[in-house]
Amino acid sequence: MISKTGLLFEGATSEQDAPTSAKKIADQYRQTNEAMVSAIKEQWNDQSLKEEHDMFGRQMPNGASLLLVILHQTHHRGQMTVLMRQAGLKVPGIYGPSQEEWSAIGMEPPKL
Repeated sequence: MISKTGLLFEGATSEQDAPTSAKKIADQYRQTNEAMVSAIKEQWNDQSLKEEHDMFGRQMPNGASLLLVILHQTHHRGQMTVLMRQAGLKVPGIYGPSQEEWSAIGMEPPKL
């Protein structure tokens, strides 16, 4: 998504085959994320965050596009926690303890 802003960095492309293991997915994610963060630090400044580019048919400032990427990632994290629970896996805390972690730290999980 963020490459639509003109930010240049190495990462997976839509022409690549899907990874065949969780390790490959995690490794590619880490590499792409590190490359993206480095590119943002090197190529953008306060002024370039205001520059607008086409983001899915709509002109959007780079700063808003960056927020969109962060929110999109948060959406996918939510999807993963649901899938992990359905698969019977332990869900790690992301922005605080997960439901499963409350009792492990000796606390009552919230009712909501």
